[in-house]
Formats: sequence, C-alpha cells, structure tokens
Amino acid sequence: MKKVTVIGTSPISIIEAIHRQKNGEKVIVLETKNYPGGAWGTVVYKHIPEVEVGCHIWSYNGDTYKFLKVTLSLNLLPLEVQPKIYFKGVLISL
Repeated sequence: MKKVTVIGTSPISIIEAIHRQKNGEKVIVLETKNYPGGAWGTVVYKHIPEVEVGCHIWSYNGDTYKFLKVTLSLNLLPLEVQPKIYFKGVLISL
C-alpha cells in the first residue's frame, strides 16, 4: 500500500487527500493549526470579526467540476463574482 503525506488542510489539500484515499493509498494530513481549513478561514480585519479569506470562486472549468462530482459526489454550480464589501464607506480589499 502506497503511503502519502498531504501538507496542510486547505480545501484543495483535503480534496487531494480524499482522492488518494479513495484510490487505496494510506494518507496522513499534517496541519500546523489546531483546526482544519488552511487559508479558508476567518480573520479580524479592520475591527470586523469573522471576515472570510481563502478561495471562494473558481473559474469554470468543466473538467474540474466533473472531477469533483465523480470523486467527492459534489454537484457544484458556477457562481458570479461576489459583491464588494464596504465598511463605513470604505471598500475593503483583502
């Protein structure tokens, strides 16, 4: 049995780990934080708690969506760009 190590728990790392495990490989996932999610988490930004960071929109690629549907049984829908966020009249750019 092939053994692999996945470093980090970003969404793409988790997908990689699941894919490899489904293919019969023994997988260990390493993360330095005490919670999973990698960069896909929340931060405090300019005194606004729980601002999401990380990937939110993937450009549409039929092969990617097909892979995620077959591998993880995910039926993803392409999304439009999310609205910009303003705080006290100032555009917040992360």
